[in-house]
Amino acid sequence: MIKIKRNPQNKGLIDQLVIKKTIDEDGWITYSAWLNNNIIGNLTINKNFKVMGVNIKDNYQHQGIATYLYNYAEGDLNIKLKQSDTYTSPKAKLFWKNRNK
Repeated sequence: MIKIKRNPQNKGLIDQLVIKKTIDEDGWITYSAWLNNNIIGNLTINKNFKVMGVNIKDNYQHQGIATYLYNYAEGDLNIKLKQSDTYTSPKAKLFWKNRNK
C-alpha cells in the first residue's frame, strides 16, 4: 500500500486569514495573507502569471498557507499559475512537484 502524504493544513488558521490583492505599475500582482492586522505571507505573480516569489513567516510555514494563496490567486484570476523560469528554491521545487501531480 502506498501512503500519500497530504499537504498539512491548519483549517482554523486558514479560516482567520484576510487576503489582500495589490497590483503594481508593472502589472505584478501580490496576494498578502493577513492575520490579526499582520502580514504572515505573500505570493507575487508577474504579468505572465508566473510565480516570482512566495514567502510565509517561519512560524506559519507548513500549515497550508502557501497552498491557500496559490489556490486563491488561481480562483481570483481564473488561471493556472506557472512556475518561474528563474531561480526556484529547493522548497519551491518540492512544492511545484507536489502541486503538479
